[in-house]
Amino acid sequence: MKISLGPAQVIFLVIILFGYTAIMISMIVSNNNNENAPSNVASFGGSGINKELSDSLAALAAHVQETERLAGAKLTVAQDKLKALAARNGELIEHHEEHHALEGGEGSGGDSSSRAQLRGLEDQVAALRKEKEELEAHHDKHHEEFEQLQAHHNEHHLYENEAHKSIEFTQGVIVLGMHRSGTSMLGGLMTKMGLDPGKPLIMPASDNEKGFFERIDVVLQNDAIMGKQGIAYSSKCCDYDYTKGLQAIYSEPEGSKFFNEGRRALAFLNNENNFPWMLKDPRLCITVRTWLPLLTYQPAIVFQYRHPMDVAQSLLTRFEHFKIARSLKMWYVYNRMGIQNSNDLCRVVTSHKSMLSSAQVELDRIYSELKTCGLNVPHKITPAGIAEFVDPKLQHGKTGQGNQCGASAPAVDTLLPPASWPTQDALHIKLYREVMRVYCALEDRSAFKSDFKWDMTIVDK
Repeated sequence: MKISLGPAQVIFLVIILFGYTAIMISMIVSNNNNENAPSNVASFGGSGINKELSDSLAALAAHVQETERLAGAKLTVAQDKLKALAARNGELIEHHEEHHALEGGEGSGGDSSSRAQLRGLEDQVAALRKEKEELEAHHDKHHEEFEQLQAHHNEHHLYENEAHKSIEFTQGVIVLGMHRSGTSMLGGLMTKMGLDPGKPLIMPASDNEKGFFERIDVVLQNDAIMGKQGIAYSSKCCDYDYTKGLQAIYSEPEGSKFFNEGRRALAFLNNENNFPWMLKDPRLCITVRTWLPLLTYQPAIVFQYRHPMDVAQSLLTRFEHFKIARSLKMWYVYNRMGIQNSNDLCRVVTSHKSMLSSAQVELDRIYSELKTCGLNVPHKITPAGIAEFVDPKLQHGKTGQGNQCGASAPAVDTLLPPASWPTQDALHIKLYREVMRVYCALEDRSAFKSDFKWDMTIVDK
């Protein structure tokens, strides 16, 4: 059976073929015009950005460029295919016209073959169109990731610019220190200077009868930020990456509740009606660098430390019942990170021992030094305010450790753990000597120098 194609049908087929060809050429031209759109990827970068963020941006920029290179190569192949299809299209039309003339206007079985070839060409055009759409979707995905990191960079760069300004105004003070180091007592005393901790605060408990002076929203948000990286307050804090914490905040999906507590805290902290405030949570030793870019002004820091064995003994008897070795590792990591994370901030250093032995002198010194940091502390603390919080009877974990530092003290590398930790394990002894080396460096303030050597093999895992 012969199928006859009239002139109108032939013209219709020609229109279809050239229509598909025009569509594909338009797509290619559009895509080629867009090849220059991400040209800022390679040149993007800020002079003050930290190494971690710079590496992330460079890696993503290289990935975007490689994606575009592959897309360009595939589109070149597609363009060549289209040229071949157009040529084949012309051959088919010419063949059809010749065949139609020989048959006197009647079609033949060859028309079925031609139509099958045309359908094959249409399928190839459809496949090329789908491939182009997939390439565009892949490209858009990587540009979205790049834009998120770019926003991260802009926020961080803004912070770095602020970090180099002279200190003229400080909106509040952050208290840093390891758990069970007396920071709750210090926080309570600082509220007696007129510094506002805000609300709601964690309620007093048997292990802190006078109160913790920690904002519930900040504690919850710190747990959430650390949890995103598989970290808890007592485990793997050494692995925390503050840039990942910032990225989790900046890339929060619409409708997410991840940073709800943080937004609530910042609404208080960045409200000038609440200046000057006091913020305290031991977790801030780990996460403070994530919070700094979110504050309107740089805060001052009060760093407090306590004898490592007193801290370990307190955690042993408290509900955690942590073993001494674990607590000493925590003490080491918290103090190391708290110091390193605040080295470029205006910082006042104190100790739990000094606060107990001469609170008035120590608090008057803190008042004066915070003033120098640019913090408008409302007033000095009164003896009555001190008496309200300083009570040696309420101190947990006292081990009676004497003065083990200074010229008259035995060499650190000869020290043995006290009777409260009767261990003969060589690793325990090595750990004890290292934490005591750091404790003595806290006492003489050498631990706060930028070139102080920390043992990075001591981790809280």
